[in-house]
Amino acid sequence: MFIMVFTNSGLAVRKGKNPLVWGTLTLVAFFLTYVLMSTAYVFITYKGPITPDHIDDLRVYMERFQRDTLKVLLLAMFGVGGALLVRYRLSRYPDKPRRDAA
Repeated sequence: MFIMVFTNSGLAVRKGKNPLVWGTLTLVAFFLTYVLMSTAYVFITYKGPITPDHIDDLRVYMERFQRDTLKVLLLAMFGVGGALLVRYRLSRYPDKPRRDAA
């Protein structure tokens, strides 16, 4: 993830944008898409009722979910997708004019 932040910050410098802002946007986009897709995945796959009486069933489901490495990696890839969306948006800006060394 930090490689994506570093790469997007370098691209921002090349485009003439603030690298701190774009690095922060990359990190926020990663966590936001990770959390949103995790929540959507749990609500789609959890088959029990979501009521205060059945909260222990949901807690057990979440503990099993967190132990499944493939599911966690899948959701991390959605987070990387959010960071790549920021990179795509940043790459659409024109490059900063270069100064000739003459």
